[in-house]
Amino acid sequence: PNADPDHDGLANSIEFVLGSDPSQSTPGNALASNVVAQNIVFQLVRVKAAGEAGFVSVIELTDDPSLATWQAPAPDTLQITDNGTTETVTVTVARNLAARLFARIRVIAP
Repeated sequence: PNADPDHDGLANSIEFVLGSDPSQSTPGNALASNVVAQNIVFQLVRVKAAGEAGFVSVIELTDDPSLATWQAPAPDTLQITDNGTTETVTVTVARNLAARLFARIRVIAP
């Protein structure tokens, strides 16, 4: 699950959750972000079959990635939209002009 044979920076487990091909390099970011007037919005589209197979995927946030202080967002900032075979996970957090905010996808394989 942690291998990355195509060297695109996404482990096989993340590629499975995203529905991408682990033998082909995936261009772009798997996690979309958008900064609006009062919020920062992070979005991830994941394959529902991955969750049904026992893969747990979460968006984690930190203000300093060098400190390894990643945390799950508060439940009230999370929205999941059912798209049929996929679902869109949206995390909306209040924008603080004095702080930086980083997000990542963490996948736990069964």
